[in-house]
Amino acid sequence: MKSIGDGRDTYVWMDKWILDNHPRAPYRMQSVFQVNLRVLDLREAGQNQWDRGKVQDLFPSDDAKLILSMPVKEGHRDPYIWPYTNSGSYSVKSGYWLLQTLPSMYEPRNADKVKQNELKAKVWQVKTVPKIKKFLWRMLFGALAVSERLASRGCSRDAMCLRCGAQSETICHTLFVCPVAREDMEKNWEHLLVIMQDTTIPDSIRFVIPWLLWGIWKHRNTLIFQGKHGLYVNWSRMSGGAWLARNAHGQVMYHARTALPASESRFVADLQCLLWALEALVILQIPKVEVALDSALVVEALNNPAVWPRFSLMLGSIHEILSKFASWRAYTIDAAENSVARAIAKSVTKDGHFQSYLSLGGPSRLHEQVKIEAV
Repeated sequence: MKSIGDGRDTYVWMDKWILDNHPRAPYRMQSVFQVNLRVLDLREAGQNQWDRGKVQDLFPSDDAKLILSMPVKEGHRDPYIWPYTNSGSYSVKSGYWLLQTLPSMYEPRNADKVKQNELKAKVWQVKTVPKIKKFLWRMLFGALAVSERLASRGCSRDAMCLRCGAQSETICHTLFVCPVAREDMEKNWEHLLVIMQDTTIPDSIRFVIPWLLWGIWKHRNTLIFQGKHGLYVNWSRMSGGAWLARNAHGQVMYHARTALPASESRFVADLQCLLWALEALVILQIPKVEVALDSALVVEALNNPAVWPRFSLMLGSIHEILSKFASWRAYTIDAAENSVARAIAKSVTKDGHFQSYLSLGGPSRLHEQVKIEAV
């Protein structure tokens, strides 16, 4: 598929440059369209940004949102990438996976599948707040972290319900009929839809149903995560970034922190943070730089950008900044050796410190850690 640079080499409707589960051209909203329209024509003239109004007029909302999130840059070609690896380079493993997957992509849809999709689509018509709609969507797609789902992915050996102890904890069991599951998920949801659409039933009953399901799920999580020791991971697209600049003797000359924009992955957030840090060092007129990172993937991409075509635009911008230094080097360090920067960065999401800053020396509250890392 095509990865967008400046959009000059990519036809909007004929090339595959949108990635869902598999590459495709974007969906159209009009029956009459310009066949030879290029992605370049969707940009503001002479600027590295999209023409938001044009994009929103031409594409459905989901595609428009995806397109507007893509970076663009004048003078950067649109390379072909392999969409089934993180780097964008082909691997035998990913090719084999695709070979095994392709037959299922073209299986005819049976009546049950059509009905399931219709039930799932009706989630977005429920009169409730967005977070409840997302919860219901995850419920129907089997994307709630109940014991049975975790066990199927090797994350837990015990699929027993942690509340009643006598039944495999499926999503249906958890939300509808614990301790004894009697119906499947689609039938339960179909029954609830009938009730919610029945105008003879008072609104106070119909509109509260999604909230009851949400309340059951939240109560289950409270019981499990506060009633026993365990690991809880709350992943957020918002992230914080921080860096320290040391001299040849290990003394901290500057440190900085910022709240990074929403990103699709930790890897992209790392690249955004690196670009931000390097731009600051150029402004501070640092002549030479050694970049020490606790992400081996970022170091690999930085040293070998050609094998990471998916991120060629960001890596190209980073190398443009690096070219302004008399010399540069990037290498990997252990996370324990980067504890000060990590602590500063975590304060963004953990403590809500969204204000960016640049300061001389190291952070006083982490003075002892700064001294240890300098050794």
